Amino acid sequence: MENNEENPLLELPRSKVKVFFTELMIRALGGETVARHKLDEIQDACLERKVDSVSIFIIIISLSGVVCSKIFIPSQLWGWLTCVLFGLVACFFLMMIYKWQLKLSLKHGEVSYDVVDSYEEAKGFVVSLRSLIDRINKTN
Repeated sequence: MENNEENPLLELPRSKVKVFFTELMIRALGGETVARHKLDEIQDACLERKVDSVSIFIIIISLSGVVCSKIFIPSQLWGWLTCVLFGLVACFFLMMIYKWQLKLSLKHGEVSYDVVDSYEEAKGFVVSLRSLIDRINKTN
């Protein structure tokens, strides 16, 4: 049975992850296929929460900017303005410090892909994918 590219069984639209009858397909933002995994090769799927190291770096730089702006800018107005600006940048990246990844356990190893869809959508996708994998494994 061939995959119908128009009608996937499951889909994470923003992350470009689609499940068809026989395989899971992951596409890049440009539309090209990044990976294909046969469903009978997938043993388990889960969501993992990872810490984004770039966000940690930017938070440290922003907090350093807060301290430096208060110490080295003599003008009261400009000192507070830059302090607030660096603080807002730190807060913004603090909210984005965690990211979700779809982790697939395959027969030959494990792979992870970033998920940009909401947690609820991704969790529902994983639960449905696990159910589909269990049905395939029971028939084999």
